[in-house]
Amino acid sequence: MTSLARTLVDVATTSTLLAGVTMVDHALRVEQARVERELKQARRGHIPGRPALSKEDLYLELAVVNPRTGRMRAEQAIAFANPLAANPGETLSRVRIFQLGFAAPELQVCFPDILGGDAWVDFFWRRVRKIGEFDGFLKYGTGPVLGDRDPSAVVWREKQREDALRARVSSFDRWGWDLALSPTRFHGFLTERGVPRA
Repeated sequence: MTSLARTLVDVATTSTLLAGVTMVDHALRVEQARVERELKQARRGHIPGRPALSKEDLYLELAVVNPRTGRMRAEQAIAFANPLAANPGETLSRVRIFQLGFAAPELQVCFPDILGGDAWVDFFWRRVRKIGEFDGFLKYGTGPVLGDRDPSAVVWREKQREDALRARVSSFDRWGWDLALSPTRFHGFLTERGVPRA
């Protein structure tokens, strides 16, 4: 058994940048969520647990491990990681956007007063007022994400949300696994849609 920090360092030193960033993104996000839950419980008298895993913890663990190979790849994965990536598809998209030489988008940007509430978007290129969203099938298909909601109602609500967001920006584009997994196709897609270069 190894600690979470050690496991992430081992993955980041021995895997691709994509695998390393995916693991670190997820761990940082889950750790932040855990601490937020514990803080809420602490207000009700529970004793809070350990602090959230941080990038600094990972850099310290990397120094302790002092690997013969993979150090630079691990440093890059840790530096690039972001707990705002909500799922592996968003992480895949971010890594591809970086690798293909496009400008880094802002993550999880809030647009207030959309359909009576706040709408959060996956990617936003502020300079060109462009929204990008990664969509997987789970969002619309039966399963834990959909729950007991009617699929057609979910699609209709998402269409209304997208229309309201489009009125506030220059453009709005969606992509899924098939595009993001193919560097060639994703490059063509981002170029055609006017995503700015880095």
